[in-house]
Amino acid sequence: MKNAKIIGVGNGNNRSLEPFVANYRKLYNGKCVVILQKQDNHSKAFLKATLSETKITQSITF
Repeated sequence: MKNAKIIGVGNGNNRSLEPFVANYRKLYNGKCVVILQKQDNHSKAFLKATLSETKITQSITF
């Protein structure tokens, strides 16, 4: 990740014991959410997420 930091992650599973501030999260019903904070408003930020079991990668620039 560039020009941003993770301030929270979640998946909707209230039984999960995973931390809310981390750089990983297991999917729950195929979904998870990451909350980011840009550190520099004048440049783009980049996030890359990978599903480890299948090696599927998704990238987003904002």
